[in-house]
Amino acid sequence: MLTLKDLEAVAEDENYAGWGYIHERQFFSAEQVAVADAKVLDHFNDMELNYFDLFNWANSKNGRWFGDAMFGCAGKGADSLLPKA
Repeated sequence: MLTLKDLEAVAEDENYAGWGYIHERQFFSAEQVAVADAKVLDHFNDMELNYFDLFNWANSKNGRWFGDAMFGCAGKGADSLLPKA
C-alpha cells in the first residue's frame, strides 16, 4: 500500500526530473496538497499500483496537468489525468 512517504520519496529519487505533480504541489498550501495527495494515493491504492507506477506518473505531464486541475481548476478534469486500468 502506497503512503504519503512514497509520494514524498519521488522528489528524493535520483531519477526524478524535477517536474510533474511533485513539482506542481510545492507551490500550494498544505491543505490543498493534502486533498490532492489523498486523491492520488486512494486512486493508486485502489488500482493496486506500485511505487514505480507512482513515480512515473508523478514525474510526468499527466501528473503536472493533474496538479493544474486540482490546484487551478478546483479539481475539474483531474480524475481523467490519473492512470487508467
